[in-house]
Amino acid sequence: MTTNLGSKSTLAYFVHKDGVCHVALLVSEKFDPELEPPRTAARVNLNLQSGQAMSLDSEDGETLNIACGRAAAFLKVTIGPREIVAMQGQKDGSMLCAFDARP
Repeated sequence: MTTNLGSKSTLAYFVHKDGVCHVALLVSEKFDPELEPPRTAARVNLNLQSGQAMSLDSEDGETLNIACGRAAAFLKVTIGPREIVAMQGQKDGSMLCAFDARP
C-alpha cells in the first residue's frame, strides 16, 4: 500500500504468520515519482495481533490507521481526518496503539 499522509508519503506491506500481522511501514517526505526519491525515510516494524491496530498522525490533522484483521488474514487501512478515523476505530472495536508524527 502506498499513500500520502499530510506532507509525508507512506509505503506499507505485511506478512501474516502464526496469527500475527507483521507490518513494515516506511515514511518519507512526499516526492515526485519522476524525480529521485528522498534519500532518508523512517521504517517501523510492527507485530499486530488479530484485532489490534496502530495509528500514525500527521501534523496536518490526518491519520493513517492500520488494523490487523481476523486470524491476521488481512489488514484494514483507514486514512482521513483524525477525528473521523478515531471514531471508525471505536466502532470496529480495534485496540489502538497510537504513534504521533508531530515534532
